[in-house]
Amino acid sequence: MRVLGYHLDGDAFCADCAPAGCADNPLAYPIFSVDEGDCPTNCVKCEDLIRHALTTDGLDYIRGAREDLALGMGRPEIVKEWAEAYLA
Repeated sequence: MRVLGYHLDGDAFCADCAPAGCADNPLAYPIFSVDEGDCPTNCVKCEDLIRHALTTDGLDYIRGAREDLALGMGRPEIVKEWAEAYLA
């Protein structure tokens, strides 16, 4: 199973942007495609989507984010990426 990225110190990094030595750092948690989350994950450095599995709550989170865009909240380019990846 391929590592998509890492969670480290409260931040998420894609595999390309992860700090050196993440794979050997016991405080860094790998992100795999099968790891379910309650919201989408974007890399803190490059902002690319780290596409892992989402729970039902995670899919609802994206739907809510789309509704928030109509109220002027959120980043349209990020929410669009989430919707295309998970709701299409």
